[in-house]
Amino acid sequence: MKNEYLYTQQLSHNGEDLELDLLKSATLTLKVNALAPFLILRILNPHNFLLEDIGLKKFDELKIRFMDYYDEDDKGELMTVIVLDFHPDKNPNIMVIECLEESAYWLSQKDYKIFSRKPIASILGALVPKLQIECGQFQTNNTYHLPNRRRFELLARMAKENGAVFFISRGKLVFKTKEDLFKQADIANYEYWNKSARYEIAQPRLIDHEFVNEEQKRNYIGWHIERGLIKSTVATGYPPKMHCCDTVGKLNNITKRLTPVVTFRSKGEGTMTIGSPIKLTWHSGIADRPIDESYPDRVLLGEVEHHEQKDFRTTITGVI
Repeated sequence: MKNEYLYTQQLSHNGEDLELDLLKSATLTLKVNALAPFLILRILNPHNFLLEDIGLKKFDELKIRFMDYYDEDDKGELMTVIVLDFHPDKNPNIMVIECLEESAYWLSQKDYKIFSRKPIASILGALVPKLQIECGQFQTNNTYHLPNRRRFELLARMAKENGAVFFISRGKLVFKTKEDLFKQADIANYEYWNKSARYEIAQPRLIDHEFVNEEQKRNYIGWHIERGLIKSTVATGYPPKMHCCDTVGKLNNITKRLTPVVTFRSKGEGTMTIGSPIKLTWHSGIADRPIDESYPDRVLLGEVEHHEQKDFRTTITGVI
């Protein structure tokens, strides 16, 4: 059930609901290939009641329900987050609370595991047991060693070696290739310079992606237990660099990267989640060239920031 608040519908600590009138702002950041969702709350804290009365402390759990007030199709999400830190704002009567979604926090912790000849989906399920796994098609037998390091490090390595994108979204861990994500239907058509558009682009900024990541400027070399030295078949003109991969396919995948190309703001859209493709239409206002084709016309949602403070705004970074 929705209340009159634009995005944050409920906030509780140890089963006790906090008055939403005390919430000055909430910023939820969703991002692919990162420890996210990440949440920053600014809460009015008269007489230090959050510590003295509520008993807030680091690593406590908060439950927060998000639901777009204006979107009838938004069924909402109840998210459990872990308090990483808190400190007074510039205004000492306001407390800033930094949180990480509980499964992302789990991934940030160290573990020791050995996976021998396991499917990717099986490894993912062991890394984040609380989440539903949505996994693409990858090679069946995979061997990985997690030597008392953060679980996230293994997840990031697996994604790099398999050419995959991963993210946590609405109770799921998604692990798929960029190509598979782009095969999905567009979830929205964002338009620039069209005031009547359902989804409108504001303050767009192209991101300079001429710079090529240093890791893409290498011809990767690995070692196979039977075949000996193996080499990547892409970027062959670059200097060699050793990597612990044991297949040519994985060596080739290392050079694959998501490239941020555009960022823009829009009115709050709570249903916008990462990993989905959107269409972009750039009206130019010029009669003989109505569409500006110098801007990207289709991107994946690589980063989405929902910010509620008196009003509700969404900032989107599109990647290709």
